[in-house]
Amino acid sequence: MKIKLLSLPNFLQFILHNIFFLKNSSNLLEFKKLQFFLILFFIYTSSLIAQAPHTFTASGTFIAPAGVPANVSVQAWGAGGAGGGAIAHTGPLSSVIATGGGGGGGGAYAINNITFVGGSTYNITVGPQNLGTTGNGGNGGNSTIVEFNTTILAAGGKGGVANGGTFGLGGANTDSFGTTRTSGSNGAAGGEGLATIAVGSGGGGNGANPNVANPGTGGGGIVGIVGANIDGNPGLVRGGAGGGAVASSLTVARTGGAGARGEVILTYTCPTYSISTLTPGAVCTGSSLVAVSTTPAASLPAGTYTVSYTRSNPAGSDTATMTVSPAGTGSFTATGFTNVGTSTITVTNIASGSVTIGASPAIAACSNAVNVSATVTINPLPQGSLTAVSPLCGSLNPGQLTFTASAGTGPYTVVYKENGGADRTATGVVSGTAFAPFTTPVTASTTYTLVSVTDINCIRNTGFTGGTATITVNPLPQGSLTANGPFCVTGAGQLTFTASIGTGPYTVVYKENGGADRTATGVVSGTAFNVFTTPVTTSTTYTLVSVTDVNCIRNTGFTSGTATITVNPLPQGSLNAVSPLCGSGAGQLTFTASTGTGPYTVVYKENGGADRTATGVVSGTAFTPFTTPVTA
Repeated sequence: MKIKLLSLPNFLQFILHNIFFLKNSSNLLEFKKLQFFLILFFIYTSSLIAQAPHTFTASGTFIAPAGVPANVSVQAWGAGGAGGGAIAHTGPLSSVIATGGGGGGGGAYAINNITFVGGSTYNITVGPQNLGTTGNGGNGGNSTIVEFNTTILAAGGKGGVANGGTFGLGGANTDSFGTTRTSGSNGAAGGEGLATIAVGSGGGGNGANPNVANPGTGGGGIVGIVGANIDGNPGLVRGGAGGGAVASSLTVARTGGAGARGEVILTYTCPTYSISTLTPGAVCTGSSLVAVSTTPAASLPAGTYTVSYTRSNPAGSDTATMTVSPAGTGSFTATGFTNVGTSTITVTNIASGSVTIGASPAIAACSNAVNVSATVTINPLPQGSLTAVSPLCGSLNPGQLTFTASAGTGPYTVVYKENGGADRTATGVVSGTAFAPFTTPVTASTTYTLVSVTDINCIRNTGFTGGTATITVNPLPQGSLTANGPFCVTGAGQLTFTASIGTGPYTVVYKENGGADRTATGVVSGTAFNVFTTPVTTSTTYTLVSVTDVNCIRNTGFTSGTATITVNPLPQGSLNAVSPLCGSGAGQLTFTASTGTGPYTVVYKENGGADRTATGVVSGTAFTPFTTPVTA
């Protein structure tokens, strides 16, 4: 019994009809079964499409698949020559002469076994269709593999000559390369004669036919018809030549038939690829390097592959390039893991090599459906903020930075810059625990910027919660202490702190004659403030203990850290005179001091009169009174 199988287009039409019917019926179970069947069908047919033989109907490229077998059978047909065109002309006695173009020659055939290298690219040249013209037919192009053009080449046929011309020669086996070479058939010559009689054209030669299907039959010649104006018949693929045209009118030109394109066929058996095990690496919310292995190693030859895979979290599918070296061991990078947690990755197909024919999209040279899965663990990128102990006072303080993590697993390696300079690295950093910066002590205000943070799984290079921190270094206050005075016996003591560095108001701590600390607050630079013990009754030395401004405190190294208020005693003593005098005489007074430091200025009265002043008086040394001589 003969069974008639549905063609692929008819089968698809049948399937689509049933999908529509079942989807709109109540039989949901049957609809689901049909869906499952279609998935399997398309996986199967996609795999078949990617298998050899590869038939090149136009020029293209062949990237040899991994594990391509030695001695690939390559068949080639050259393109057929175009038939000659035709146009009538005026002959003797002004007769109209009808013409018929000669038929073109058929393309040659060649076959050879070629050894390709997996992963290498080969350029396939197919002689294209050769359109006829009203003149001589064009020659058919050769078909070959550029990299093996002295190993496999099928010559194209020659074009037929126009206007009653000769035929084109078939592509010659002597111009071809291969273990077997067959010449194409020659075309037939065109005719010429009076337009009042029947004139025919030459038929195109057949493409070489090595007992294969679809022989390239040449375009038939046009049988003589009185007054005919007919274009030549085209040749058929593979390599059939075009027939000549016929023209019986002076005003009508006819084109020769087109020579058919050539063809190149690569025939071999694809390897059966397989994968036994997937071993994904840790993923850092992005991509994972997936190691693959298989047993036996021969089922995954060394080379380059395209793997198709799905993932469960987030759901999706993608392809990746897989490199296998040595055989049986390889790896590829899977992407799209944007959700922290786990995801199942399933490889569904392995393909290698490619075939590109003309402008058509590339297809895989060899492909196998597979089904192998593994679980990927997706770790979060470390995240957090950088902070600093700030501000600092003076230039001798060890700076401290702190990385506080909100995501990730420590300890961390923190890479940062100081004021945009070179990268600095701190290792073993514990979240929330301070570490010293590279440059310490910190002598000037410095901004620290995160470059990267690496935890035990992943590294983050951007997008930190807090990526910068600044240590501000303020100067210690500086200046001098001064005091008023001196006083005689007692006085209201005042001190003045005059700052050369710092920002007031200030808190000044000092000692009086080395005693207890005394504190003055709200001190303004250059403005006097009262001392703790007042009035000052004895000379007192004041010594700075510390000065604090709005930022910092200084405890030592003041420009001038002491000041003294001096309290002097009142002078004391006795006034004596040289007496008695006889008559009149030069009187003399003497001030003898018991307290005080001379010389002295002595102001006195004479008999209760006006004040009299003696300057430069030395204790115990007589000086002359204002009124002298003394007469009474």
